[in-house]
Amino acid sequence: MNTRPRSTVALPTLSVLATLTVAALSLPVAAHAVPPLDQLGNYAYTCSGVINGNGLPGIELRVLFDPNNVACKEVFDPQQGAVKANKSFAGSSGGTGTGSGKALTGGRLQVSASNHALAGEAGSAIAGFTDVLTIDAPGLTGINGVLFYKVKLTGSGEAHGASGASSFWLTASVPHYADTHATWGVSTDIFTPDASFAVNETVVMSHVFVFGVPFELSTFAWAHAGVRALGAQGHASVNFNSPNAIRLKGIDHVTTLPGVLVPTYTFASQGNLPWLP
Repeated sequence: MNTRPRSTVALPTLSVLATLTVAALSLPVAAHAVPPLDQLGNYAYTCSGVINGNGLPGIELRVLFDPNNVACKEVFDPQQGAVKANKSFAGSSGGTGTGSGKALTGGRLQVSASNHALAGEAGSAIAGFTDVLTIDAPGLTGINGVLFYKVKLTGSGEAHGASGASSFWLTASVPHYADTHATWGVSTDIFTPDASFAVNETVVMSHVFVFGVPFELSTFAWAHAGVRALGAQGHASVNFNSPNAIRLKGIDHVTTLPGVLVPTYTFASQGNLPWLP
């Protein structure tokens, strides 16, 4: 059995940020439309089909699938209303994949995915929200800071068969900065054909910003149910699909980039999401 426990990506240092290029920091880009991460709004995006061997997470789900055997749907609402996207795919072999993503009002998300693979079929779904924030503090305007914020998670995943695999990611993304994320996942093999994970906790996400400068902060969840290898067989599911499965719980604290706590600051949210107690 292969397991992937929760982990968070450490914040990059200022010197690293200065040398990384936009291409290295951006999520995968494609020529067709996908929900934007740099605009205020709610979004949902799902694809199902036959995997092609790629395994990079990100907003562009289509790159995970065979372009001739995939079905996708994306929805975006700049007014931050409730949106949903559901998509299923039935392969010629008889295998299936299904993904569902919902972004609700008030910083709440739902994602789920399931599959029954006979030739590599999988389901994948993303849901998220983007807010435009401004944080400032006396004497720190123009200085790099770090926002730490809380997200409550309740859900589960499971995998079965010779090559089942399920995974869940929660990602914080700011355009042109490296992503931070928390991850869970399990996979199976012929020796251990059943595996599962459960999540019921509040995680603290973090990201770099500049004091006094508005910035877009996108928070999205990704569910994927598939197989470990192209052409393999297996069954998996990921279920974060209750109305409060993924819920913004507000700011935890703010620091300077070196890590000094900033006890007093001003905060503005264009999306009026529940960032403050």
